Amino acid sequence: MKKILFTALAAIFITGCATQSAQKAAITSDQLKGQQWVVEDINNQGIIDNSRVTLNFGDEGRVAGKASCNRYFAVYSVDGDTLNIQQAVTTMMACPEALMNQERRFLDALQGVHSFEIDATGALVLTGENSRILAR
Repeated sequence: MKKILFTALAAIFITGCATQSAQKAAITSDQLKGQQWVVEDINNQGIIDNSRVTLNFGDEGRVAGKASCNRYFAVYSVDGDTLNIQQAVTTMMACPEALMNQERRFLDALQGVHSFEIDATGALVLTGENSRILAR
């Protein structure tokens, strides 16, 4: 009986892992494009209420948006679930210090991104060694 139970649990586990891998493999760069992603969290620190941080991935390999205070754009490339974003170029407006600090955290995190996924809730999760950005 234990052998049958173990075999059944192992089969469920393997199937679950295969399904998860298939779902992750199905993610494409096209899922990044065609919408404005609104950032809700930067490195598990949230964002300032009533501020706006956005990501817009374009067909021509550019990502642009609002970084809290300034507009930005950067070049990106996708290979599977690997996402590389080069250093962003920004406008030079001055804002309150808290917004400027948030903007710097976002731009630093953005440059550190190495992979992406769409989670079960439909949120975009960008991750790197020391970076995590959550957007919807």
